[in-house]
Amino acid sequence: MKEIKVEEVMTRNPIIIEKGLNIKDAADLMRRERIGSLIVRLTGNEYGIITERDIIYKVVAEGLDPVLTKVESVMTYPIISISPNLNLEDAANIMWKHRIRRLPVISNGTIIGILTENDIIRLSPGLIEVTREVFEQTQPLVSGVRGYCDKCRKYDENLIYKAGKYYCQECFLKLE
Repeated sequence: MKEIKVEEVMTRNPIIIEKGLNIKDAADLMRRERIGSLIVRLTGNEYGIITERDIIYKVVAEGLDPVLTKVESVMTYPIISISPNLNLEDAANIMWKHRIRRLPVISNGTIIGILTENDIIRLSPGLIEVTREVFEQTQPLVSGVRGYCDKCRKYDENLIYKAGKYYCQECFLKLE
């Protein structure tokens, strides 16, 4: 599975909505399209994501009015994203580490797809176990992931994965 790239199995052209859309309309769109998440356009090359889980936990369970509540107030931001040339096993590892089921795929600052656990299961049901296992210290280095450094907690566009953690360039160099 290390030879299979994310771009080979990802869902292309995910639905992108505007941040001012209300939750009811977002949920209706998810139901119509039979999908569990929507990408939210913020400004420029910045995106958020809203999932079914966000709607249940942050709107319904909190008793908020879905017509008055805007997507931007409950979406996840910043998103954790990957590049299309990352291998599938490493993408599954990122899902496991961050306990997420969807990874937006970004190329040149633009979202071109989304990789979900279902995409992985369709290809290889056994590979989904990667998203649920604890990885040994011997895992190879992975780079090119966006998110927060596990050491200094700063947001970085090019995190490096080593031994179960993600590091910014500065913190990674201190490990060596």
